[in-house]
Amino acid sequence: MNKKAFTLVELLASLVILGVLMLVAVPTVTRIINNNKIDTYLEDAKRFVSNVEYSLKTNTNINLPEKNNCIIVALEYLESSDFDNPPSGGEYDVKKSFVIVKNNSNSYEYYVRLIEILGTNNYRGVDLAKYEDLSEKNAQKEVVGLKESDIFSIDKYNSNKSYIKSATGCINISSAYYFN
Repeated sequence: MNKKAFTLVELLASLVILGVLMLVAVPTVTRIINNNKIDTYLEDAKRFVSNVEYSLKTNTNINLPEKNNCIIVALEYLESSDFDNPPSGGEYDVKKSFVIVKNNSNSYEYYVRLIEILGTNNYRGVDLAKYEDLSEKNAQKEVVGLKESDIFSIDKYNSNKSYIKSATGCINISSAYYFN
């Protein structure tokens, strides 16, 4: 008799093998996707700092900070079309994302906060990371999940100056600069 079908044992064995493969593959794929999202946050933060640096060099209306002083530049007032596609499918909060520029003996240090809104009281992004730290091999620690209580709008930076000063070492913080 010529059999052309699979036996129940063969089908069950195939399902078990597929199940084991899925147990191995799904976490690996998920980890790769998460790592790519983190890399995108870091690259967007670097691009944000580069845009601010370029704007400071080309806009003569901005007074650069004196030694150990800082200025704040919001994403809201930069050309932000580069930031239309955040990695987790939300949108970058243009009022809560900014770069702090510190004059450190006539060389400048940059601290970036780039916040993506993921839902009600759910944010993710880079929180006041030093620009140099974004290029380190282990920079993934710079990408964090945040709650509403953890972050503030650029409009309210005056009430958060002590937080900014402790995070950046700034002595004085000039008014936030808004420009296109």
